[in-house]
Amino acid sequence: MLLIWTCEFDTHADFIVEQLEKRGHLDRVFRFNTDDWPSKFDLTSTHSESFILDKKTEKRLDIKDVDAFWYRRPQRARQALAGVDLPLNEIEKDHIYFSSDEFVDGIMSELPEHVLSINHPDAVRKWSNKIRQMKQLARCGIKVPESIVTNNGRVASDFSSQKASCIKPLNFSAFIRNNMSCPLWTRKILEGELEGIENLCPSIIQEWIEADFEARVVVIGNNVFIFVISIDAGYDGSTDDIRTVPEEFRSYRIISSTSIETTAIFACRCLSLNFASMDVLVKGSDVYVIDINPIGQWLWLQHAIDVDMSSVFCDFIEKSFR
Repeated sequence: MLLIWTCEFDTHADFIVEQLEKRGHLDRVFRFNTDDWPSKFDLTSTHSESFILDKKTEKRLDIKDVDAFWYRRPQRARQALAGVDLPLNEIEKDHIYFSSDEFVDGIMSELPEHVLSINHPDAVRKWSNKIRQMKQLARCGIKVPESIVTNNGRVASDFSSQKASCIKPLNFSAFIRNNMSCPLWTRKILEGELEGIENLCPSIIQEWIEADFEARVVVIGNNVFIFVISIDAGYDGSTDDIRTVPEEFRSYRIISSTSIETTAIFACRCLSLNFASMDVLVKGSDVYVIDINPIGQWLWLQHAIDVDMSSVFCDFIEKSFR
């Protein structure tokens, strides 16, 4: 049985469930949308068992029967206060939310040891932290651009004055400007830009690598897909973060590279991951790992250049079924 731990709006989960249904495995898939709990699901745990009950279908999943666990994009239980008619202050609401999170986490901890985890929640939480991730990769001998993480403007300025550098947020975030969401992207630091700044929002200050090319790498078990992303010569905007380049100015091609493949698989092993979507820079014979996302997006690349990663993903899950 595959247990998908996600949210209601997840196109990746939608697509893979559809593919597994075509293979005749729909009865082996249980999708738990955390944002629909407890309105649509019940969770129960005793000393001897833990299970999830779909209230609509009355389908019950015993955690001990899980063969594969796909940790996708769970969200806080937005329905945790559904049906509560009592007037609650913010402290009381927070207590319910935190208790709900603790309960859901506890259920996940009951996963049997034989389960194929894509990826294990503990690994996702641990290695989604960029500081831990960079340090672990460096300890394993993987090339990571020289970096510091600081809130001290003078320290950041000193670092960036010694070498070309960029500034990166510690996690994906955005602010609102003119009623529009403005994500914080990676960008190159201009000469002298940080001079005189005492306090800085905690950020990653990283050596800027003038790479031969940048690639998005998707690892599924021992399968590696390497996509080189190119920018049209007619584009005159910033290319500091390729995600900011409009789609019409981007092109993709898939390549083979033993050095990138070896680096990608080794990086996943260092972080105890069965799956990852990562960004790498290649300069000469050097492969630099820039970022690894244990729950990263990949379906957009499949659609962009018609490469069938979803079949490989389904094969990977299918092998775990008893």
